Amino acid sequence: MAVTGAIWVGVAAHARDSLSIYLDGQAFVCESGTATFVERGQQSDEGTVPVIELTRDLDCTLRFHATNDGPLALEISRITIPSGGPQTSGGASVVQLDGEFSTAYPLAANATDGSSGDAIVVLDSPIRFEPGESQFFQATLRYPPTPFMSEGAWEVVPHAPNATVSAWGIAGEREGVRGGYGFLGTAESESDS
Repeated sequence: MAVTGAIWVGVAAHARDSLSIYLDGQAFVCESGTATFVERGQQSDEGTVPVIELTRDLDCTLRFHATNDGPLALEISRITIPSGGPQTSGGASVVQLDGEFSTAYPLAANATDGSSGDAIVVLDSPIRFEPGESQFFQATLRYPPTPFMSEGAWEVVPHAPNATVSAWGIAGEREGVRGGYGFLGTAESESDS
């Protein structure tokens, strides 16, 4: 019986690994504020990364997708957007998450895992992904309540958002695809610090 349980857990873990979470080709779209790119560094061959400037008029969306590339149905029950929480000092605050499912809002500071630097969005009902199915998400970003980023400084989140994914009723965390996005300090974010 223990062998059967171990196989069940192993198959579920493998199935969860087939969920890809990745940034949209246009990672940021801004109603107000500025989206741009920064070079990752002279020693890196990773090229540029999309960033948004931290200004008080910031009203942008972070756009990303999740796709089930495997043969089993999956469910997402929670999405975590690094450096987007209510107490972030190096990013922009996520105020809502929209998708084909509905609108959801991040938990308040000191959420279930104690993190307030990340935006943690627990969905009212899990999103079900059949094999080959995708969902598009937009996280609305605003200027953080307590920024702490010098003008010209930048911080990069190295991967797309993360999700709590279930296969056969067994949940686990799935990190987004590497590539990332970031935030660029301005005179406004420096003077507020």
